[in-house]
Amino acid sequence: MTTGNTFETPPSASVNRVQIIDLPGLPLDEAARGLRGDELISSRALMSLAAPHASVFGLNAADLPSVLPDLTRSKALVRRDAALAVGRALASGGPAARDAAQEIAARLGRNLGWLLATLHRGDEINRRVRPDWQPADWEKWAKIRTVWLGGGLSSGLLGETIAASARSLLDELGYIDVDVRLSPYTSLIALMGAARTLTLLPDEPIRRRALGFDFGHTLVKRAVLDYEGGVLATMEALPPVLTEWSEIYPAEEDRAALGRNVLRFVAQIIARTAAERPDAEPYAVTSVAAYKQNGRLAGNGPYASIHAAGGNRLANDILSEATSRAAGRAIAVEPIHDGTAASLAHAGAPRSAVIMLGTALGVGFPPNREVGLRAIGLR
Repeated sequence: MTTGNTFETPPSASVNRVQIIDLPGLPLDEAARGLRGDELISSRALMSLAAPHASVFGLNAADLPSVLPDLTRSKALVRRDAALAVGRALASGGPAARDAAQEIAARLGRNLGWLLATLHRGDEINRRVRPDWQPADWEKWAKIRTVWLGGGLSSGLLGETIAASARSLLDELGYIDVDVRLSPYTSLIALMGAARTLTLLPDEPIRRRALGFDFGHTLVKRAVLDYEGGVLATMEALPPVLTEWSEIYPAEEDRAALGRNVLRFVAQIIARTAAERPDAEPYAVTSVAAYKQNGRLAGNGPYASIHAAGGNRLANDILSEATSRAAGRAIAVEPIHDGTAASLAHAGAPRSAVIMLGTALGVGFPPNREVGLRAIGLR
């Protein structure tokens, strides 16, 4: 069972490696100068900003690095809890915690604003440090008029403050034609988009139930998806699973060993969820934090390493085979890049982009039309 559609975003689209060297003529914040996209705004960037205020947030200062950590040197639990603590402080913390949280959220929002200004302007000085981008990549961003925010940092008052701060900076700079909006799907945006790709069968029953997953770098989000009359009617969120890379990465640097561990991790979670929900059909629409090119997961991230273990085969074949083996029954897995999946949640919105604010930045560009996608009719 396949989607019958090809929705792909090239790995080169990543904005994590966009670097702000300078913005000639603009009063660039020195705190943003020289930083890359993932250093400007991400859950790891939040951790480093929260480090001086650990005590007021009730966090362990030893867990919060003063510089951006890599995946294997920071715990998923700490990344999640740091963002939750800042969000709680914004909503109901004491004066010291609330002020610190406001400072962090505003800083992240301004950083996002500077990143969007950099993408919009495409100054030569910043183009030179991104040699893999062609002029068309910069021109694409120059035409963007709406940026939808999703991912873990987009939820609640934290997301609202980040978005408002980014909009405020863009207004100050005169970029009033670039609107920054929070997606109504917030942290579930990739799951929502992936759910729209479920194949419409020739003899489609009135009601269908499938499983949905979003394999991120901090959490695996899970849901039971109910379709009625071909429309996504309900999404029942299941408890998420932490993604602790320190437990998945092998002791020695070995891409094949990493691939085997990641493949086992993905297969076991899907198989376990299928066992918990036998009422769902044996099919998993699956967003994953890796690009997908010609049916293969691509990029340098850990999820793309499954091909080092599974050989030069299609990702859906590798994942379906491993999951079926783990479950003891046939389960089809259809992976899609998380940023691309997120963009499908807003399909039909021209001249727009989706940026997912998570462990790093995910990106996708909504297709202008909704052809081949399930309608969303959540109730």
